Amino acid sequence: MSKHLLMLLVSCLPCLFQLHAAQYGGISLKSQQAALLHWKSTLQSSPLQMSSWQHNTSPCNWTGITCSAIRRGRRMHWVVTNISLPNADIHGQLGKLNFSALPFLRFVDISDNIATINSLSILSYLDLSNNSLSGEIPSEIGNLQILRELTLTFNNLTGPIPTSLGNLTMLTDLAIHQNMLSRSVPKELGRLVQLQELSLSNNSSSSEIPSILGNLTKLDYLGLYGNELSGAIPSELGKLVNLKILYLNNNHLSGEIPASLANLTMLTTLYLYNNTISGSIPLELGNLLNLQDLGLSTNQISRSIPASLGNLTQLGILSLFQNQITNSIPLEIGNLVNLQSLWLADNQISGSIPTTFHHFKNIQYGPVPSSLRTCTSLVYLFLAGTQLTGDVSQHFGVYPQLKIARLMSNRLSGELSQNWGACPSLVSLNLANNMITGKIPPSLSKLSKIGLLNLNNNLLTGEIPQEISNMTWLYNLSLASNHLSGPIPAELGKMGNLAYLDISRNKLNGSIPEELGSCTKLQFLNINNNNLSGNLPGAIGKLTSLQTMFDLSNNKLDGSLPEQLERLQMLEILNLSHNQFMGSIPDSFASMISLSVFDVSYNSLEGPIPEGRLFQNASVHWFVHNKGLCGNLLSLPPSFEDMIRETENFDGNYVIGEGGYGKVYKAHLRDGQLVAVKKLHPTDEVTDETRFQTEIEVLTEIRQRSIVKLYGFCSHSQYKFLVYDYIQQGSLHVTFKNEELAKELSWHKRATLVNDVAQAISYLHHDCSPPIIHRDITSNNILLDTTFYVSDFGTARILKPDSSNWSALAGTYGYIAPELSYTSVVTEKCDVYSFGVLVLEVVMGSIQEIYCNILLHQGSTPTTTEEKSITFLIRVAFSCLKASPQMRPAMEEVYKTLAHYQSSSSQSTHHSALTLDELWDA
Repeated sequence: MSKHLLMLLVSCLPCLFQLHAAQYGGISLKSQQAALLHWKSTLQSSPLQMSSWQHNTSPCNWTGITCSAIRRGRRMHWVVTNISLPNADIHGQLGKLNFSALPFLRFVDISDNIATINSLSILSYLDLSNNSLSGEIPSEIGNLQILRELTLTFNNLTGPIPTSLGNLTMLTDLAIHQNMLSRSVPKELGRLVQLQELSLSNNSSSSEIPSILGNLTKLDYLGLYGNELSGAIPSELGKLVNLKILYLNNNHLSGEIPASLANLTMLTTLYLYNNTISGSIPLELGNLLNLQDLGLSTNQISRSIPASLGNLTQLGILSLFQNQITNSIPLEIGNLVNLQSLWLADNQISGSIPTTFHHFKNIQYGPVPSSLRTCTSLVYLFLAGTQLTGDVSQHFGVYPQLKIARLMSNRLSGELSQNWGACPSLVSLNLANNMITGKIPPSLSKLSKIGLLNLNNNLLTGEIPQEISNMTWLYNLSLASNHLSGPIPAELGKMGNLAYLDISRNKLNGSIPEELGSCTKLQFLNINNNNLSGNLPGAIGKLTSLQTMFDLSNNKLDGSLPEQLERLQMLEILNLSHNQFMGSIPDSFASMISLSVFDVSYNSLEGPIPEGRLFQNASVHWFVHNKGLCGNLLSLPPSFEDMIRETENFDGNYVIGEGGYGKVYKAHLRDGQLVAVKKLHPTDEVTDETRFQTEIEVLTEIRQRSIVKLYGFCSHSQYKFLVYDYIQQGSLHVTFKNEELAKELSWHKRATLVNDVAQAISYLHHDCSPPIIHRDITSNNILLDTTFYVSDFGTARILKPDSSNWSALAGTYGYIAPELSYTSVVTEKCDVYSFGVLVLEVVMGSIQEIYCNILLHQGSTPTTTEEKSITFLIRVAFSCLKASPQMRPAMEEVYKTLAHYQSSSSQSTHHSALTLDELWDA
């Protein structure tokens, strides 16, 4: 501890003094020498290591001093950069050293120059915060028995919290948050009865909160947030009657909120969010009359909001979002006249918006289910996904300061009020997924600052008002899935900032206005499922920023395809299907290099399909049901009709296996090739499509001999399927279940299998950019032929650096990493855990077969080589099955270890310490 202490207390020196040489033109080596010699003269004695520090020698030649050359103009100058004098028996003050004369100093090490911390027996205040201290907290610190304040925050300390801290009975403040301390919170801290502040937050402390902390009755602050604490909140915390702030958020706490917390009548802040707390909110919490902040969000709290919370009239923040709260909001919540933030989203709340909410005069942040027009200070209104009912006009007034209103995914009804156009500060209005009726009021055009207007999935009727073009800052206009009729206003062409336009699934008619080609910033344009007719104007070719999608499908458009579309070089998806287009596909379309989907099915097109990269890798279903398109379609993936015919409409007789998300069928194509067809199970449409697209995205990007080859895919309204290389023997799981096949899988083959699978996963994790996580490594997804293949990438996740790695739970039970039971963060270490389970599955079967088959039938014992190999693989498996993801090895390391062992298996290794007999007896 002392070594780190002295060396790192000055770790801020580079930040303070490492500046550009030009700033210190007057600093010479002589002035640096003078500063060092002056410091030497202030020391109580001259250490032996400093005997070379003399006026007549250069500091660069002194013991413990390092210099570097810097350029100043055309000349090189020497400057002092390092001072290293550990164990030099220095007695004095570092503050006597004039650091301003040493502006290029980067490193100072004067460690082990003071007595151990054990000897500082009269110390009453110790603050070592905001350094880079590492290692464990020494137990000797418990000998500082008159210490009153101990602060070790914001360091890199590891290991356990020493139980000896329980000896510091005079301590009033103990703060060791923001470190990497692990293990449990020691119960010995319960002896620190003088403590007023205890902060252990943001460490890795596990186990339960010790109930003995209830003895610390003088505490006014208790911070345990950001750890890995589990179990129930001890009811003994209700004894902390002087407590003002209680932070238990961001842990793994479970059970119910103890009613005893109602005894903490001095409490101003209670944060329990981001845990797995269940049960109801205790009625008794209504006794906490001084409470200002109550955070219970992201738990599993159920039942109703207790009316007693209406007693908490000092409350400024009430956060209950992402729970399982039911029933209606009690009228008494309207008594919270000081409320500034109310968060109720993502629950199962029903009923109408309480009329008492007009009492909220100070609300600034939502979600705010305000029923009247008096909340004139409203700035942010978040009321998404709460299932609340009410009239979108009557319950909302005029809010001069309102910037963002997110009211989507509720059951709001009524017509849009003219008042929404009287919110001059509004930049985002989202009312999607409600039951709003009537017309879009032209008064919305007064929202001169608005950037996003989303009215998707409502019951709006009438025409799109021309005045909407006055919203010159609008970049996202979403009016999809309504009953809008009439033409597309030509005035939309004036909206120069529009990047996203979705007016699909309405009843729009007329033609597509040429003026739309003036919206040159458009990146997404969806007009599908309307009644549009006429030609597709060539002016659309001006939309060169179109990137994500251009979808005109399911209309009545006719005429030829304009050649100008080839200018859309950034476009990824072009869907012109289900129209009445005629003529041929322009050859110039082959130059649209960014296209991944080009769907012109169900039209009246004829002539040759252009040649090019896109069309060589095209799906047949992009071109079906036209008048007479022709081309080398045999080189394209098999069509939907081919697969139906060859599998007799996916008859059960053709099933050869079943993966995580689909059945696998055997199909014999017309050219004699055998393929495996994976048909996805009919599940939720969005999830199903995501898995389908994920598997395509992953398998079209990777090339590795142990990963199954994808030939093609087909997306149809009835089925979705993928076409793979056919692997003769089927899955490893099937092999294990078949006694004859299992006997043929010798130990050598099993060891090779483990090695090949490790190589394939290592390739996904370390050789793909960005890395790919499989998320379902099981024996069902290992296919056998003369070699072994990893399959079923429907749950795979690509770790893109600009996106979140949070994900819903996926995989096969028994193989899923334990951390996914309490976090949604997906990492490569999830695959490592599944691989460990797979290795044990391979090995455990092989132990029984080798022992029984060889020993009983052949009358001989397994070879020493086999014993070593089995033992080695079990050790590898156990290293992959560590509970902590950080303790598991990377797959690259696993593969290299396996490959090295395989290449040197004939040599004696330390793995022979555990024998097959010992494993059998265990």
